Amino acid sequence: MTRRTLVVTFTVVLVVIGAAIAFLLRGSGSVTDATTSSSTTAPPSTYVPPPLTKEQATAMAANLTSGSEERLRQAIAISPQQALDPAVAGQLASISSMELDIATFRVEGDGTARMTARTNGPAAAVWTVALVAVDGQWRISWTEATP
Repeated sequence: MTRRTLVVTFTVVLVVIGAAIAFLLRGSGSVTDATTSSSTTAPPSTYVPPPLTKEQATAMAANLTSGSEERLRQAIAISPQQALDPAVAGQLASISSMELDIATFRVEGDGTARMTARTNGPAAAVWTVALVAVDGQWRISWTEATP
């Protein structure tokens, strides 16, 4: 896999994730709890999960590169109702090896965090990975190639 293919793949994932987040937040501009009445909104959650463990990071990378849409959805912040291009899972599966570096994991507040990811092989690359807390679990919200 070439570096260009990796950049295109992660760009597609970033666009899909961004669209999913925009889809979730459109409308009134606020996120509400589906179980509350329409006249009240849920208070914002202040819970931030603990830092990602090595096991969780390994599982997230495996889910991301598994080739399975179901497992990919476990790694990224996307609504279950949001359509996902089947080609994305296949393109990510072509990454021979990926490591999410927990030594670089940093919580930034407001339920977000960042860390570094590395792909190995002929198209080795380094990525900044942004995570968001979803139901008490860290999920990938976007990625960006590191120059």
